[in-house]
Amino acid sequence: MNRSIISLSVLLAGSLALSACDRLPNNGVDTGSPPLDVGGLPSAVPTVEPSEMPSSQPTNPPSGMPSGMPSGMPSAQPSGMPSMMPTGMPTSMPSASPAGSDGPGVASPAPVARGNASAGRDVFRFETFGNEGFWTQAARLPEGIVTAKLTPVQALQAGLHVDIEALSPEVVAVVANELKTDLSPANAPTLNDPKTTIALINANAVIGVVPKDTNNDGKIDVLNGDRVGVSCALCHGVTDRSAFNLPNGGSIGKRVDGPAVTTINVGAILAMAANTRAFYPAAQLASSGNVGRAPSGLTRTSTEAEFDAYFSNPSYYPVGTFDDTLDGNGNSVKNPPLFEQDLAAPFGSAGEIEKLEDFSNTVFTALFDPTALTTADGRKFLQARAGAAGTQLADDYAFVLSQTNVTGYPYVTAQNTGVVSEASLVGRRVDNQKLLDMNAYLSDLKSPAGASVDQASADRKSVV
Repeated sequence: MNRSIISLSVLLAGSLALSACDRLPNNGVDTGSPPLDVGGLPSAVPTVEPSEMPSSQPTNPPSGMPSGMPSGMPSAQPSGMPSMMPTGMPTSMPSASPAGSDGPGVASPAPVARGNASAGRDVFRFETFGNEGFWTQAARLPEGIVTAKLTPVQALQAGLHVDIEALSPEVVAVVANELKTDLSPANAPTLNDPKTTIALINANAVIGVVPKDTNNDGKIDVLNGDRVGVSCALCHGVTDRSAFNLPNGGSIGKRVDGPAVTTINVGAILAMAANTRAFYPAAQLASSGNVGRAPSGLTRTSTEAEFDAYFSNPSYYPVGTFDDTLDGNGNSVKNPPLFEQDLAAPFGSAGEIEKLEDFSNTVFTALFDPTALTTADGRKFLQARAGAAGTQLADDYAFVLSQTNVTGYPYVTAQNTGVVSEASLVGRRVDNQKLLDMNAYLSDLKSPAGASVDQASADRKSVV
């Protein structure tokens, strides 16, 4: 089925140039989080302020995960794909354009419903709605991280970012001293120690990678019963680079919400999971018409090694992109920024969802936990959009989950609506108040200043 089944794109925020991320202000964001002690890290080094840390990469960093995107790789959804919305639902906004506008035909986009912006910041940064079940029990990402012996240096090379304010002063001092070196294992032992990576995750310092106290023992330890999920910040949150910036990679500093994470190697991160096959619908599949960048598609009997090879190859899954369509097509798209979302309607990579909260619900209930596609309503959605091919995708995915001993899904905590609609594409809806809170926060995030501004275009904000 060479058609798109779910259009779940990370939110489009207009035409903000991605290069603006190279000149990010702090956006006035108050992180507000008290520093956490990271168990297992040395603490005997005198405190060093973040401002004393180097702000650029040392020459010849250690090799690790691929960090470059091949030039000329397509980033958009394959042409000719049909609309993704369920039958009978609107697939576009009104066609009339505002007087004097040369933009698309959106006369009156729906006003963004707002909740509490302060609470919405926490939803954006830390809310998983239970997807840690999928990432820990189905995909088994923490197990894969341990097996791969991922070091902090390699995590930075994969484009992950570290929130320095989540670390204690003692840990900051250790990191500061090692960042002044060539980052070799001999000169930066802590940053080349896989145990440090786990400690950073436990401290909730890796932006977008969210640990949860699953066993309710009052402490976080992802190696002893606690789980790891992901939040929206994974692809839309960076740092101010005040401590360290790795060209074509991640950074260390204070959180900055909203920018597109253009250097994250999502494919390599997915391939690191111990059960990469859990991402089956997001891979390029032979049964879906072999649409994508790879010469051939995967099947439901493809091995773990074959899935790892697909996701870890930047020629197939380019750096800075995320496959936001669970359709068996290898069509990952570039991560966009998330500023001023009250101006960004309609939502989705194909512009098919009218309300921001409905789009966010789709991200949480399907994209961050694709096992929902195998439920009765998930199957209803796939069949409505792709007929027998949609049913085959659901059947094949259920087979893969069974073969890899995945049970107890779907994992995300959501209400079963029993209705396949724009508000719940797979018949599930998470806490709506939290979605509205995030609406408010994303609407209030101001775009960073660009190199130049067309004042006439900027003045159109009040018109549109």
